[in-house]
Amino acid sequence: MVSLSTQLSLYFQKNFTGIRLDTVRREKTVGYVRVWNYWELMTMNTRALIALAGLAKTGNRKVLAPRVKNSEFKREGDPLGTYFNITAFNHILSLNNYATLASEKHYEADCLLDNASHVVIHFLYGDQDTKQELHLNEKEYDYMRKSAAKGGWSKCPSLKYSIKGN
Repeated sequence: MVSLSTQLSLYFQKNFTGIRLDTVRREKTVGYVRVWNYWELMTMNTRALIALAGLAKTGNRKVLAPRVKNSEFKREGDPLGTYFNITAFNHILSLNNYATLASEKHYEADCLLDNASHVVIHFLYGDQDTKQELHLNEKEYDYMRKSAAKGGWSKCPSLKYSIKGN
């Protein structure tokens, strides 16, 4: 079984290497990586978060610090700073040449939804929760799933409403 960090790394290398970095350098904007839901508990989530910070650095991005609810990283819950000293955590990440964690305040100020460089990645698991979260009926979800299976990705206009509703 391939780890999530390996899957993400391969996906980013295949789809964004060169294009995204050039865009970042030309526009001189701050880039972010944001994950809403890690399905493991705190220990494995922390490992995945650190791996994501390593990957984000290759794209000159920061990682939005997730929230914690019931020992899982989620959209809602307590700030990660409740569990970690974020300043010290960022210092360790920076010393090891990893991307640092950013606050929601900085993310919201820098990352506007109407910006063409705003990319959202949502893994399709085919379960009812995914359909509900994306506000898709069976036909819409099936179309998106088939498109993603064919080309590796699919446009999903409803994601922007999900993002705004966080």
